[in-house]
Amino acid sequence: MLMPLDGHFACKDDCDFTTCDVFEFLDHCGVEFGWSVHLNERYSFDLFTFLQILNDLTNKGDLDGIYDHVQSATTLMVNASDDDLEDYIEEAVVASEMKDIINGVERLLKDND
Repeated sequence: MLMPLDGHFACKDDCDFTTCDVFEFLDHCGVEFGWSVHLNERYSFDLFTFLQILNDLTNKGDLDGIYDHVQSATTLMVNASDDDLEDYIEEAVVASEMKDIINGVERLLKDND
C-alpha cells in the first residue's frame, strides 16, 4: 500500500529518498502506472497520465497549461458521451497537423526573408 508518512513518501530501499510528490516518488522507484478510462470501443483516456501532466504543470506554475488541459479533457469526455468521439478526434488531429504545417511554412518564410 502506498501511503505518505507526515505528507512524504519515503523509499523503503537502502536510500534516504523522500518526497511529498507521489509522481516523483513513483518515478524514483521505477514504477510506471496507467489507469485507462474507456471512452468507446476504440479509445481510452489515461487518467493517471492526465493527472501527472496537471501535477507537472502545477509545479511549473503554468496556470494556462492547466486550464488548456482541463478544457481539452472535458471536451473529449463530452464528445465521448455523445458518440461524437471519432469525429472529434479526427477534427483535432487535422487541426493539430494544420497548425504544425502553418508553423513550418511561417518558419520557412522567416528563414528565407
